Amino acid sequence: MVRHSLIYALICAVSIISRGFAGLGSDAAHTMFAFAANPVVGLSVGTREQALQAAFVHLVYNFAIVVIYVIPLLRPVPLFCAQKLARVASEHRWVLAVYLLTVFIVLPALVIIVVGVL
Repeated sequence: MVRHSLIYALICAVSIISRGFAGLGSDAAHTMFAFAANPVVGLSVGTREQALQAAFVHLVYNFAIVVIYVIPLLRPVPLFCAQKLARVASEHRWVLAVYLLTVFIVLPALVIIVVGVL
């Protein structure tokens, strides 16, 4: 949602700049920026970017599943890890909170920082 707001603000800024060029009598600049000034275009660009990110995540996930199930030695690893986590989390509730925070907040934030998506 924040990304869409930033894209919309950028498009509005481009629209203001294009109006400034049009005020100077340059019709070409207005025509050039008219396409970018459309908020629907900005939202569709953001939507396309999110769709590509989701597709990439699913591709990586499917690739990992194929690798785990093709190599017989790796098949019991996810089950072992899940059983171990469940056993530890049933004894210590804070482990579950740390796990959830780490997997769903800290790791994605690190990936965003390292890759520089923002």
